[in-house]
Amino acid sequence: MSIAAPSLRGRVSRRDVALSPHVWFAVWGSFALFAVSTLVIAFVLPGISQTRMLVLTGVLGGIALVLGRLRAPEPGTPATHAVLSLVYLAPAFTLWAFAPHAAGVVVAAVFVAPLASVWLVRRRQVVAHLTAASVVLFVPSILGEVDRATLYACIALVPAIWVLAACCVLVMESAETQGRTLEQMVGVDPLTGLGNRRSLDDQLTNELTRHSASHRPLTVLTLDLNGFGRFNEMLGHATGDELLETVARTLTAGARRHDIVIRLGGDEFCLLLPNTGAEEAAGRIQRLRERLAQISEYGSGVTAGFGAATHPVDGTSATDLLRAAHARLQEDKRTLIHRMPSPVSLAAELASRVEAPVERPRVSASPPENPFDDRVTRADLSENRAVWRLVGALFLLYAGLGVLLRAVSPELTGPLLPPTVGLSVMLGLAILLSRPPAAGTLRSELATAITYVIPALAFVACQPGGSIAIGTAVFVGGVASLRSTSRVGLGIHLLLAQLLFFSLIPLGLVDAITSVGILVLIVTFWVLSACYALVFEAIEEQGEELLELSRRDPLTGVGNRRLLHEQLGREIPAHAATNRPMTIVALDLDGWGEVNDRLGHRAGDDLLITVASRLRAAAGPAATITRQGGDQFAVILPNTSSVEAKRTIAAMRLAIEGIEIAGVAVTAGIGAATYPFDGTDTVTLLERADEGLLFDKFQVLDLPAPLRA
Repeated sequence: MSIAAPSLRGRVSRRDVALSPHVWFAVWGSFALFAVSTLVIAFVLPGISQTRMLVLTGVLGGIALVLGRLRAPEPGTPATHAVLSLVYLAPAFTLWAFAPHAAGVVVAAVFVAPLASVWLVRRRQVVAHLTAASVVLFVPSILGEVDRATLYACIALVPAIWVLAACCVLVMESAETQGRTLEQMVGVDPLTGLGNRRSLDDQLTNELTRHSASHRPLTVLTLDLNGFGRFNEMLGHATGDELLETVARTLTAGARRHDIVIRLGGDEFCLLLPNTGAEEAAGRIQRLRERLAQISEYGSGVTAGFGAATHPVDGTSATDLLRAAHARLQEDKRTLIHRMPSPVSLAAELASRVEAPVERPRVSASPPENPFDDRVTRADLSENRAVWRLVGALFLLYAGLGVLLRAVSPELTGPLLPPTVGLSVMLGLAILLSRPPAAGTLRSELATAITYVIPALAFVACQPGGSIAIGTAVFVGGVASLRSTSRVGLGIHLLLAQLLFFSLIPLGLVDAITSVGILVLIVTFWVLSACYALVFEAIEEQGEELLELSRRDPLTGVGNRRLLHEQLGREIPAHAATNRPMTIVALDLDGWGEVNDRLGHRAGDDLLITVASRLRAAAGPAATITRQGGDQFAVILPNTSSVEAKRTIAAMRLAIEGIEIAGVAVTAGIGAATYPFDGTDTVTLLERADEGLLFDKFQVLDLPAPLRA
């Protein structure tokens, strides 16, 4: 993200844009700039009332001073409605000050379109203010204060305001939808759909605040599945994931409407029970035990250790409550040992299920669907067909207005109007019948240039009423900001538009009031372009963050399962084209479950972070490291044969076996598959690597007798 928009980092919403100090500066700064400009014009431009102009200068300057001393108002508040009203009342007052020849300054009202789309939270509010703005602009004409050229200029500007507002609303709603998805990515466990640890921190803080104020009890309940580590080892992580999803559904089904269910990581879950004391929580725990025991798809039901802590008896802070709940969970697991299946009996049961055999879940052949690839970007918006056709319709609309103007007031037009209208018709039809060009292409650059070339022709064609066409040029800033792939490109288009419009003045192709309109127009599209660019850049940074989050494991920072599939989808064709081998390594930790049970899941998380770091160092910069879930990792070694992979695997094993935590020695089972010898597609390669991993674990683990065969 560029330094131009530091206030729009993270999630982008109407509120973020509305409260941005940069946008607010543009608002009150525009009032100040127009105040200074009207003061100068009052003594330079003949034929206008200096008294009215000085009054206008005072009004605009006063508004600028007041707004400059205030902070940006919250969207949808009365203050916002008041400021937005000033945005179109001030241009109407400006028409009165410039009367009777005020067509050139009509364009100042265009600010109402983007500001209404940002400051207002409901579409009907936007429509209400746009309707009010449209009516207010015609008041000076209704009162007979301005000439017909000003009336026609208002008629030309009003459709542009509505179209521009519709486009801005579309962009902001898309950005907010993307922002909500970003928040979901940050706060939701992708496997179970429950809240994650980040969500727990926020939810627990909020609940503690509410319950402290109401003096009601709040219980934090934690639970940890028994035997889940062995279950994963024997039946594989795909089946383990299925079990976790089943447990999540069971816990959710047993929760009340206002209860909050969280997956902390691995096989540990947490429930927040509002308005629940210790005695009631004990009954809830017993009912949850019964529900878990009914899960029979994987053998003799599921058991778990439970711990509970109640606010304010066991603590008043999130840290105290979680620590107390975890301590009681560990105590519960120790007292439940006589009711838990022993590792031998559990492993024997699982072994018999494997030898049955139980068909193991197949790996998906395609990468998991990634909804975040549909992020909001300027490239996507520039290729939006609805917007493209709307542009074509505007060309036809303005061509129709040109024909009407020629028929009703031919004295306000020149001989160039008919060919300009014909060109607009051809361009409008061409746009309607063609596909929108991709940003950065020659067609896209031409489409941007059209937004200022055609209006410049219209200024000349409508002489001596050239200011009538000022409204046709209000899209310069928006289109240039949307279609330019860099700030340099945006600046070039804005400079070309400025030079083209300015050149009409010394060449004598426009009258004095049109010259004033051109000055106002140039200020307008520079200010709007800066705001558009700020918002677009913030939206795109949000989209990139969203895409990155969708491919990264939030705990370790390495890739996740989605990245693994996507990367294999790219690497397999690339290695097929070069006829080079590639090796996929599957890795599963031994000792992680014991660390979790003895030291808690935070210690288990620290272990996973350490392992990920050591795998990066051992595998080298060319490798892709991913965490599949729990304690299972996968590593892609491009351009690596099975012989070459052995050295890397040995380095990874050595790096992991050097880890010891509180007397728990950590080791790993490792399996590998090499393209194209072990398989030529994602499914087969991952399955072969997983099979090798299980075989490796059988060789290195001190297995009970039923498993040694």
